[in-house]
Amino acid sequence: MFRGARGPGVSTRLVIGAFLVAGVVWGAAPTVASAGTPGGTPALATKLLSAAEVPAGWKSTFIPTSEVFHGSCFQAARSALKKGWERTGFTNHKASFDEYLAPASKSAKWRSLSHNLATCKKFHYSLGKHTLTGVVKTLQLPPVGTASSAYTVGVVGNAIFTLVDDVVLFQAHTELGVLTFVTVSKPNPTTVAALARTAVAKAEGQPVSAPAGSGATTTTTS
Repeated sequence: MFRGARGPGVSTRLVIGAFLVAGVVWGAAPTVASAGTPGGTPALATKLLSAAEVPAGWKSTFIPTSEVFHGSCFQAARSALKKGWERTGFTNHKASFDEYLAPASKSAKWRSLSHNLATCKKFHYSLGKHTLTGVVKTLQLPPVGTASSAYTVGVVGNAIFTLVDDVVLFQAHTELGVLTFVTVSKPNPTTVAALARTAVAKAEGQPVSAPAGSGATTTTTS
């Protein structure tokens, strides 16, 4: 999530810079990336969400793992998602979400990611000449799949802007999954929860369609 600060000048430039770092650019054509990473499997790739199963207006794209988890605190998270996961992602130019799936053989990596999110309470993130403070909090969402947990990873920069990634980890039968969601304003928990439910259902082999109402990406409150 990006919440631009009021006022021109350096604040605006920093917000734009952060926007580019996260790969969600207003009005830009999406960069299409094929699902899959070294070590993944074609069968697992078929369990990822497809364009037909997300709300209208979302286009295929993907944000590299290094741009999802910012700061040295998340070295374990970046390492956990680096290899062996099938992946896909979508953007509507106002928000972006990415999905990762791995087989049960990657459970150690999945647990490492979960542990990293659960224990990294504060961290620092550098943006240009600015060093920002980040915090990780538990995100209260309805459980999905066999097991799940959710976190909000926020970077606050001296009232200039706030960058937030909502992260949902889930287990769907034997498959392990991660969903990350970033938007330009406060994410709507209903949207994130609906996407997580759909991702789990698809991973479990259930027929799915685009979540009703999940095209909305923000709440109306601050």
